Amino acid sequence: MAIPQHTIDQILDRTDIVDVIGQFVKLKKTGRTYSGCCPFHQEKSPSFHVYRDKQYFHCFGCQANGNAIRFLMDIGSRNFVEVMKDLSSQTGIELPKDNTDSNKLKYKREAAKPKIVPAQTAPQTQPQQNNAPTENNNAASTASFDPFAEFQTVEQDFYGDPFASFEHLPMAEVQQDGNLYDLLENIAQFYERQLPNSPSAQQYFKQRGLTAETIAYWRLGYAPEDWQHLEKAFPQDIEGLKLLGLIRTSDSGRDFDLLRERVIFPIRDTKGRVVGFGGRALNDEIKPKYINSPDSEVFHKNQLLYGLYEGRKQKAQEWLMVEGYMDVIALQQYGIHGAVATLGTASNTDHLNILFKQSNRLTIAFDGDAAGQKAARRTLDIALPLLNDGRELKFFVLPADHDPDSLIRREGIENFRRLLEQ
Repeated sequence: MAIPQHTIDQILDRTDIVDVIGQFVKLKKTGRTYSGCCPFHQEKSPSFHVYRDKQYFHCFGCQANGNAIRFLMDIGSRNFVEVMKDLSSQTGIELPKDNTDSNKLKYKREAAKPKIVPAQTAPQTQPQQNNAPTENNNAASTASFDPFAEFQTVEQDFYGDPFASFEHLPMAEVQQDGNLYDLLENIAQFYERQLPNSPSAQQYFKQRGLTAETIAYWRLGYAPEDWQHLEKAFPQDIEGLKLLGLIRTSDSGRDFDLLRERVIFPIRDTKGRVVGFGGRALNDEIKPKYINSPDSEVFHKNQLLYGLYEGRKQKAQEWLMVEGYMDVIALQQYGIHGAVATLGTASNTDHLNILFKQSNRLTIAFDGDAAGQKAARRTLDIALPLLNDGRELKFFVLPADHDPDSLIRREGIENFRRLLEQ
């Protein structure tokens, strides 16, 4: 059975290595790690360490190491597929039923249509005639005279060269498979390149206080207002665009782009791959204000957190859950790494478990309005069953009608840090 890498990643994201190993080894929490006696060799002093933030184990005695999958394979002398079947059952993530499922990341690219380039004809020049013929050149011209030459010239002038138009005709590209991850990366680059062409999009980010470095770091972009800009930019990838939900079809059968006249926030998975996009309308009268990519083979919004990849890359120690993309970006710009946001959905058990893998301490900093506080109370209800083994959940109550981004711009980062630490 071939198991796609993205399925393995999803299962590992839902698996806590401390819980897995804790079923076989008595672990003791020591600082940010857990330690115990190694199950793979005899020892009296614990040299076996488990790292929840890295989802990794290592024995300094026998050098055994790896992730949860490797541990279960070694401890039970089982093969990879057997372990994955067990973890699939525990996490609720289905494994592919056959090898055809591993091809779901692929799509058929349309062959490029050849462009006919008219052949360039050389200008005709008439040879200079000598109006004073001599006896010799009359003889020469008589000897070389071809009675059919005039007819050949007339025929070429009339019909032309029937193969001339094919001389510069490029061969049609062979149809080939596309990859959804590659297509998403190309789309992200396309949106990035459009940002300099939109003064309104640049002004939006400027008003939010973002620097050029921050814009580049988060790969922010712009989706043009053209209804079919993706179809024009990627004419060979229509099938892939539809699989990703970035192109929709109207009732009349006409295709149109999902994201138009919006600033774009690329969304990355834990591997740093672009898997979807969030789009914020530049005109506040347009509803909905935010649109996210729909779920696809690579994008599952209930299992993703915006900013998680970036926070892990920065080795964040403290983690905050906020509501919006701009909150995450503003906090990162001012040195608070570890801020994440859900993707237009309410926080759930999966989100919290993912964050508790990074740290035992988590802060909820939702908006100060009624909706934000209601979401905070709901998150508390979800989190209560998860608060064990030293886990802590803290709530940062923001002033009314403020989110972290607006509060930082009003109070400054130092005051925000002080309020956060209270």
